[in-house]
Amino acid sequence: MDKVKKIITLPIAGKNYHLPIDPVREELYVEAARRIDEQIAKFTTTMRVTTEDGLALVALHYAIKTLTSERSTSLGSEDLEALAALEHRLRAYTNE
Repeated sequence: MDKVKKIITLPIAGKNYHLPIDPVREELYVEAARRIDEQIAKFTTTMRVTTEDGLALVALHYAIKTLTSERSTSLGSEDLEALAALEHRLRAYTNE
């Protein structure tokens, strides 16, 4: 069964975007839009760039955060694989 979508309007960088979303996730979308606008304001004030350039810098900022998170997660999975291999060797050693 398809989930019911709700159309919300998110203002980002002075423009309204109408998006169909799962109502349960509305707060997440609203918070994300608010954070984007805060970051744009920070860049346009401190670096004196246009809103469009501020938006590009915000995209870069969040892309870096995403990549950093992905890389730290992948390192964690490598660690888990190493632990699983160690566990396997220990079980073989103890004949379990």
